[in-house]
Amino acid sequence: MSEMERIQGIVHDIQVVDRGSIKYMRFGSDGGWQGALDTAHPLRPVFPYQRAFAALLPAFRRNPLQFLAIGVGTGTCLRTVDAQFPESELWGVELDEVVLETAMYRFDAPSHRRATYFVGDGLEFLQQTQDKFSLIFVDAYMSNRIYAPMLKTTVPDLIADVLLPGGVACFNLITTVPPTDKIAAWATAAKEFFPEIYFLPVGVPYSEQNVLAIFSLETLPLQRLSQLLRTNTTLTLWERLSWPFRLVSY
Repeated sequence: MSEMERIQGIVHDIQVVDRGSIKYMRFGSDGGWQGALDTAHPLRPVFPYQRAFAALLPAFRRNPLQFLAIGVGTGTCLRTVDAQFPESELWGVELDEVVLETAMYRFDAPSHRRATYFVGDGLEFLQQTQDKFSLIFVDAYMSNRIYAPMLKTTVPDLIADVLLPGGVACFNLITTVPPTDKIAAWATAAKEFFPEIYFLPVGVPYSEQNVLAIFSLETLPLQRLSQLLRTNTTLTLWERLSWPFRLVSY
């Protein structure tokens, strides 16, 4: 049995859907899921790409970690970083202020006391910020598609410019692996700035699916990433067995 609550945001029609122990957020009845929280296991991300990010996070760590989430959604990646590395500094950018409020009060995202939040367009934030970050996660979606401006070929240069030396940027994409068309051009442009690029498809093989893209300003050994995926106990057995082989360098 599902229960749904509708919240009118400034930009989005926000729906909070309860299905058993899992609480979901989506934008409109036809929108894809924007995030979720398993109230029975709050530190285990519901979506596979978020579990992949959580498993690989130790490879991206700096001390302290300056972490920026572009597209807060339900705050999953912020909760993940806060749980694993509580000394980290947290920032989040979200287009709709009501989404932020919903994330904090309904999905246990870090509060204003723990994280610094900005309301506005993530691309404009990157163009204007004077801050530097060691890790960025771009998970910017509208109702059911990637926020298209984030896939412009000029964005990797912009991301690299706001990263600290040795920094890493992760992206949640919907694409095939290897990517084609617009995402292929975007990733090719990124190679000029990021010596290490990986794609980890986490959905149905040989189809368009969620892909965690990893761009690193320094060498990020494939062996290290694969080991983290093989040994992380929050992943399913199938994920631990298959993801090390699905992780590919671009």
